[in-house]
Formats: sequence, C-alpha cells, structure tokens
Amino acid sequence: MNPTKVLIIEDNIVTLGDLEMRLRQMAYEQIATAVSDEEAIEMAATFNPNIIISDIHLGKGINGIEAVRRIKLLQNIPVVYLTAYDDDKTLAQAGVTEPYAYLLKPFQERELQISLSIALYKHNIENELKEANATKDRFISILGHDLKNSFNQILGFSNILKENIETYDRSTSKKIVGLLHNVSKHTYLLLSNLLEWSISKQKKMPLFLECTDILDMLNDTILLYKTMADEKKITINVLVPQNLEAKLDKEMIKVLMRNLLSNAIEFTPHNGCINISAKQNGLFLIFEISDNGIGMDENEIISLFRIDNTNAKLGTNGEKGTGFGLLLIKELLEKQGGKILVKSELNKGSSFEISLPMNACCNDLDTI
Repeated sequence: MNPTKVLIIEDNIVTLGDLEMRLRQMAYEQIATAVSDEEAIEMAATFNPNIIISDIHLGKGINGIEAVRRIKLLQNIPVVYLTAYDDDKTLAQAGVTEPYAYLLKPFQERELQISLSIALYKHNIENELKEANATKDRFISILGHDLKNSFNQILGFSNILKENIETYDRSTSKKIVGLLHNVSKHTYLLLSNLLEWSISKQKKMPLFLECTDILDMLNDTILLYKTMADEKKITINVLVPQNLEAKLDKEMIKVLMRNLLSNAIEFTPHNGCINISAKQNGLFLIFEISDNGIGMDENEIISLFRIDNTNAKLGTNGEKGTGFGLLLIKELLEKQGGKILVKSELNKGSSFEISLPMNACCNDLDTI
C-alpha cells in the first residue's frame, strides 16, 4: 500500500468517485475528499495530506484556488490542479499558489500518475534543500556569533587577569579564573557538538556497539558536571538498578547524556533537584532525566528540535546553551533507532525520556 495521503477537492460527485477509483488502482489507499472550500480547509487540517488534487471551480462561484491558497497559508502541501479551464486568467490565478502540475480534463490516468509522482518527488527535494539551507545558516550564525563571542570573553577575561595579576587579591583572581573556566567549558561543548553533529549529518558516524554498564556510564557523565551542579547546590539522584547492561554505542550515549544533563543543570534553580533513571522495558532501554526547573510551554516544546529555532533561552544563572545540543541528540538517536519524548510544564520542570533498542544481550556480543 502506498502510504501517501491524498486529499481530493472536487464538487462533482461523479468525477470525484471516478478520480478516487483511479487513485486506488494506482495503490493510493489513504484518500480523503471534500466538495467545498470550507470542507477542504477543515479536511486538510485534520487529515494532513501529503498532496492535494483540486478542481478550480467548485460551483456556486466557489473558487478552488482560494481554498488551496488558504490551506497553504498554514500547511506546506504540494498541489495538482485538475480542471477543464485553461484560459490565461485562470492560469495566472492558479500560478499564485505555485502548483506542481496543471492537468486538463479529460485526463489520461498515466498522466495523472506521473504528475503526482513528480510533484511528491520535487516537494521532498525542496524540503531537503530548505533544511540544508537552514543548517548552513545556523552554522554560519553559530560560527560568526556564538563562537566569536565566546572567544572574545576568553580573551577579555584572560587579558584582565594578565594585566592585573600582581594587584588582584586571591579572591578576585579566583573569581575571574572561574568565569574563564565556565566560558571555556561552554566553548568546548559548543565545538564538540558542532563536530559531532556535522559528522552525523554527513552520515560518516558508524556505530560501535559494546557491552556497557549503564550505572558506571552515567556516574562517569555526572562526574564531569559535578562542579557545575555544586555551584548551584543542585542534587542529582541516580535511580539505576545494579548490573544493568546493554550493548550500545557507549560514546554516542555519553554525548546524549552530557547534553541532557547540562541542559537540566542550566535550567534548574539553586537548591533544585535532577533525577536520572534507566531501566529495561522489554527490548528497549529507557533513560529519563527530569528536573524541577523553569520548564517550557507548548510552543517551546514544539520548536525544540527545529534547525531554524534560534530563540535560545537563558538558564537560571544566565547560562547560554550551545543551541545544538537537542538537534545533536535527535540525530544520534535516529542513528541507533531510538526516540525521545519530552514532557514539560512551565515553572514546574521538564522530563526527557529516551528509548533505545537493546540490540542483543552482552553475552551475545562476540557473535554479532
């Protein structure tokens, strides 16, 4: 069965039935229909089609082009027009909605099939190009702004210390060194994330599965951020059963955990609490990192994994995130067949749950 979802907008019941029958013969099984503009707009929102086939004149002065225009204001869906009208005025009006094909009735079935295939292919390519451009723009933004600012801070703090090392007392010097350390750590994480993410985007990051003691791995990760958590007097609780093992790419999972833990500490207030757990659930390994921090609203959750999301939120101490951590997590999880579930409530905290396939038990490692 073809998984493509098709919405047909056609007011003539006979034509509608014939078109639906032909589409099913082409193996399009997920089909929705609409006979008016308002029904079409509602159906597009609920059915969420991959492509629209629309008549232009829907009777009683209703214009299919206007229905398509209103749909495309909210949804990026390719459109193929199927109509008996080919006058210049109608063609010009239809062109505003950027259709992928314009077929005249009566049409040949093969002609429709080719038009739909090309429309879907072109739409997918355009989306990939948009993502590639957004990726490029985000890289340029980070390289030109975030990294430059980080190095300016490092140079600034180190220069202050160099010029005043003989006159500053121990307390002042220690404070500047602390600031210098924090900026350096942030810059290192940013560079690491950029490198890991660029490799994953180029599909050059192979998986190295190895038997991993989950508790040891998590304790190693927590140790890296102990100072950061202690500065805010944040308690980190680890809830992992002894001897829990799984065969996975340990270094890749460490990258995931480092980013999630770093985020949790940044957005948790002083004297807050972070819980880290891991358990086996059937054939999956489930990690969860939850906090009682500032949380997120629905719009923030939706935009978390978007490459064009540049609205970086400051932490409870004014910490600035790398802007690439969650994107990197998504890429790495997809490589291992994993998923991430985000739950959050504003001013109450957030929870990030990761599920990963167990692959095989550690005893089977040598046979894989």
